[in-house]
Amino acid sequence: MTAKWTDREEQAFTELVERLRFWGYSVPAGEKLFDPALLLMLKTFAYHTVATEDKLAEAGEAIIDSLIADFFVTGLKRPTPAFTMLSCECVDKTGLIDTDAEFVCHLPGIEKRDYSFFPLYPQSICKVNADIVLYDSPAAFRVLRASSDEAATWEKAIDAPEYSEQKRSREPLLGGTIYIGVTLGLPIAEIEALPLYAGPEWQSAWMLNWLDWQVTADSGYATPFKPGKYHDRLEIFKHLDIRELEVDANFRSRLYSSDFLTSGKLLWHFKHYLAPARCFIHIPAEELRDVCAVKTPPDLPAQREHLDFDGLKSPRLWFKAVLPPDERISDPRRFSYFNTNAFPAINRRKSYRNKYTMGQAAVEVNLFELSDDEVEHSPAKLFSIDRVWDADENEYANFLDLDSYANPRKYMVVEDEGSVKLKFDFTAVGGEPPDFVVVEFAETEGLGANGIGADVEFQTAQTHPEIGAVSNLITSQGGADAKSAEEIKRLTGFFLRNHGVALSPGEIEYLARNFDSRINNATATKGVSRTASGLLPSVIVDVSLSPTAGIIPEERDYLLERLNAYLDSYTPINLHLEARWTGQV
Repeated sequence: MTAKWTDREEQAFTELVERLRFWGYSVPAGEKLFDPALLLMLKTFAYHTVATEDKLAEAGEAIIDSLIADFFVTGLKRPTPAFTMLSCECVDKTGLIDTDAEFVCHLPGIEKRDYSFFPLYPQSICKVNADIVLYDSPAAFRVLRASSDEAATWEKAIDAPEYSEQKRSREPLLGGTIYIGVTLGLPIAEIEALPLYAGPEWQSAWMLNWLDWQVTADSGYATPFKPGKYHDRLEIFKHLDIRELEVDANFRSRLYSSDFLTSGKLLWHFKHYLAPARCFIHIPAEELRDVCAVKTPPDLPAQREHLDFDGLKSPRLWFKAVLPPDERISDPRRFSYFNTNAFPAINRRKSYRNKYTMGQAAVEVNLFELSDDEVEHSPAKLFSIDRVWDADENEYANFLDLDSYANPRKYMVVEDEGSVKLKFDFTAVGGEPPDFVVVEFAETEGLGANGIGADVEFQTAQTHPEIGAVSNLITSQGGADAKSAEEIKRLTGFFLRNHGVALSPGEIEYLARNFDSRINNATATKGVSRTASGLLPSVIVDVSLSPTAGIIPEERDYLLERLNAYLDSYTPINLHLEARWTGQV
């Protein structure tokens, strides 16, 4: 025992002695004065206390390993798809884009790559187009967008010296009015509602949603109205798992809000994709009644300097939004979006694998055994298993599904030596095994799909009768690669032991480092943050990126915004926390 005596045993022995003194026992000051029997007993107890702690720690690690292997199965090692915002032209009066509509972009270069994106939720579209956006204030008048052929000459005005001088002005503009011209390809009465994408800054969209808006009517403009929160009405809320809705309502269900796949359903953090959902302006259908289309905004002069309003021949619905007079407009270009028929799309590609049973009662399907390119297709890129069925059109459920008990047809997912296999046992349903089974699953590029620029052309993979030209509105962002088994093990232990609440600087650093594979270091220290309410005591988390991250400035800013929200959701409610890049003040 003497040879194995360590500082931990010595600490346990000291604590035992202190506890004896606390209870009033007379304990000598030095070991040499101890009764030999008492000294041996205390040291033996200290030794076995430490040994028991080690065994409990080993048992805890074994429990975590077993939990990962037997319960979560392959559900933890999941990449997060990148997302972008697409806008499409509607060919017919109205149409529907479902989640099976594939949009593809082709990136040239030394390594030519094709990336597939699918809508995050079904999207209704109609033949409307916001093609003109103007900004007017006493200090400036700017053309923010003029994509119509009728306003082609306005492009010169956008780059005129007067406007360039205004862009260089150090004094930000205050207030102003935004005018949005929308062309219509169907009667106004047939428009159910009009969602306008307001750009990637959700703060701007939040402000615009609570401004007074007006639309042109016979007498000039109709009664002012406030659009309100459009993201509450999005179709995505009909498809979210109820636990994710609770998380978005600040319900602290830490385990379920992590990147875990339980019950066969992917419970990835939907806040990641709700960010673009907050960037819409919702024009209710009732505000589009008793309005009319006109050629020019009623309260703008017929002739503006550098602009030929007489060139506008098509009637438009003109929306007018008045900004607060104290709103500082550092860059009016952030109000240049207001795109119609816009929707978030995530990077994934669908794949199918089928296998004939040959009459066998037990069959396994390897999803990646037939991959032509191991680099392009790998288990680390598996995003979800969407549907499993057999030759008789019977649906199969993951045996972990909460609602799979009523379905006798189940499959089990197993990771084995770098491959993902689905195992079937047909004896449970009786009768002859089906001729074949089919597995539909999805893969994603994760981190590799970030940085696809807004100027990259997107096309529909298959001809869609209701979709014309497709535009990419923002740079794709948000994708992350799958976590390693070791990272998953640490995360699982953290959530089980702490219930997902970071209670120390080390735990905050741990969460920050594991948030994104591009973050290589995080340091949490006590400090002071400047907020709208003044200076607040805070925990400052200095974060640095890997030198090989290759992240663009827009994604860098968005990554920090996501990290702040993520860390805030896993720290105590009364703790103010600020994540920033290392060296940033």
